[in-house]
Amino acid sequence: MKCQSTLKLLSSLSLLLLAVTGVGQTFAVGDSTFAVGDVMRSYESFFGYAQTTLSADHFEVLDSVAAFMNEHPNVAIEVGVHLDERGRDFYSVCYSQIRAERIVEHLVGKGVSSDRLIAVGYEGKKPLIVNAKTEEEHQKNRRTEFKILTN
Repeated sequence: MKCQSTLKLLSSLSLLLLAVTGVGQTFAVGDSTFAVGDVMRSYESFFGYAQTTLSADHFEVLDSVAAFMNEHPNVAIEVGVHLDERGRDFYSVCYSQIRAERIVEHLVGKGVSSDRLIAVGYEGKKPLIVNAKTEEEHQKNRRTEFKILTN
């Protein structure tokens, strides 16, 4: 069975209010300003352990991202889901892509056009901490990133 990798997606941040700050150039998330190419990281776990079903605990976060996207139709985002380096079997390899696609599905269900969202599962291929040893280090590698593609 192959991992599905063609769904486009966007996804969430922490419970931060999103607001456009420039005319098609940048936007703010809380106190931070982002531009095309910038990456916003979330270390929130949108899924339970070894799960590919979104946790209802994080719907509010995802819904706030959907609301922002619906208010700003020129913004497109890549949602990259990263795992830690420990899992290497087929099951683990597919996890990140499936999780990214689940986030996209949720956002599309909230009215965000799928052509503005790209789902990318990076597995454990892009760790922030290479050869992580502690659980804290592994947690930093398990993340969701939202890369601004267009504005």
